[in-house]
Amino acid sequence: MGAILTATQDIGEMAEEGGRGIVFAVIDTGIGERYGVIFENGEFDWFLPHHVDACLAETGLDAAETVGYAYQGERALIEDFNRGHFGFW
Repeated sequence: MGAILTATQDIGEMAEEGGRGIVFAVIDTGIGERYGVIFENGEFDWFLPHHVDACLAETGLDAAETVGYAYQGERALIEDFNRGHFGFW
């Protein structure tokens, strides 16, 4: 968690190519993992590994304030975003 990713292509309304996102949670589904990613505009979604590979690239950077972040639901995530908890640069 805390990895900063860059969109390698437009991802619907969530992110334009070159936009950044932060992995805020990784959930084991029992058959694999899902990655929660929040983008600079506050949009977020869950991605399977093949979706991450297809449209997001690792930057090699981590958002230090997000390492160890405890996802507690959508409402708390949005509140944390609005408080400036996520540093994309």
